[in-house]
Amino acid sequence: MLKFSRDIEYKDGEEFTLVTAFDIHFGAEHCAEDEFINVLKEHGRKEGHYFIGGGDLLNSIWVVDRRFRFSELHHRYHGNDGFIGDQVEDLADIIIKHTDPEQWLAIGWGNHEDSLITKCSFNPMKRLCERIGYVTLGGYTYYYILNFHQTRDGKKGAGISYIIYVHHGWGGAMRT
Repeated sequence: MLKFSRDIEYKDGEEFTLVTAFDIHFGAEHCAEDEFINVLKEHGRKEGHYFIGGGDLLNSIWVVDRRFRFSELHHRYHGNDGFIGDQVEDLADIIIKHTDPEQWLAIGWGNHEDSLITKCSFNPMKRLCERIGYVTLGGYTYYYILNFHQTRDGKKGAGISYIIYVHHGWGGAMRT
């Protein structure tokens, strides 16, 4: 299983916020895009605010997938045969506009992306991470350890670690 970590120096009284992003399904007609953007605006570019993605940030349903329904594809992608790549670019633009790359701890993938990975050798989440920059590509399941510590007299002092277990779920990719 993948394991990642980050050391974060803090001072007494500082607060930290972790925003989890799962199943946004960006690119679907009924995606709550405006609500997602509002969350990014609320927490983006703020000290001590971090994001972690757990899969299906993109809808990533391609035309040969039995789950594909043209009516479920956001109307901005109608008539576009490269719509998954465009979904990656559009979501990256939104994330870059409202957040700093360093705020993203990791972004994993879900069953929608897994279908593309296994059948096309294309991981849209990898492309998204590369486009955003500095973001760790997680997996379907991964751990992320946040090590908070204080520094006194130039030495790492007392701290606490939080282990975040990210798992997209069972079943979806196995049936698609």
